[in-house]
Amino acid sequence: MKRNMKKFVKEKFPEEQEKKVVETFDMEMERIVSKERKELSKRDFKVACNSIFDQIVAYQAFQRYVSPEEAKDYCKEYFYDQVVGLRNLLHFLNRTTIGAGIFKKMFVQGLKKGPLKYQLKTYNKKCLIFDIQGCLYRDLCEKYQCGELTALFCNGDHFLFDDMKKLDFQRSQTLGEGGNLCDFHFYNR
Repeated sequence: MKRNMKKFVKEKFPEEQEKKVVETFDMEMERIVSKERKELSKRDFKVACNSIFDQIVAYQAFQRYVSPEEAKDYCKEYFYDQVVGLRNLLHFLNRTTIGAGIFKKMFVQGLKKGPLKYQLKTYNKKCLIFDIQGCLYRDLCEKYQCGELTALFCNGDHFLFDDMKKLDFQRSQTLGEGGNLCDFHFYNR
């Protein structure tokens, strides 16, 4: 278990449950990592290890001691705690028009290297528009019977991108919330 996750568990659970949650987490993480190392591409495995498996395993471990809704709330809190630094960086970058342009360029480069199946529709000085048609986050959450957790990642986009000074983020649907795709629209303000 990552150090920051251990700290989070220690804050949320009584001592006797904390140890059991950590043990459960570590055993299940070892099982999933061993299995997925053989099944996923190198790129997808790296992404999953860095940002997906810990949420899935934590959610399942938490549910042994709290309700599914409370487990989901814990995962959301932990997830947002982990990405707040990125959010602050993105908002700092988006204080200027030049920064917004750099953000869009970096986002497109990230799409090309990332684990999402996407279609780039428009990328110019005024906007960045693309659709996600396949999502490793959703696929793995569904595979491990926690599809409801996918919405956490989808809503995380709003946490990251809403209220940026120079870019307006809009979306009408996500795969994780039952849509046919995730549509991303970033427009210059």
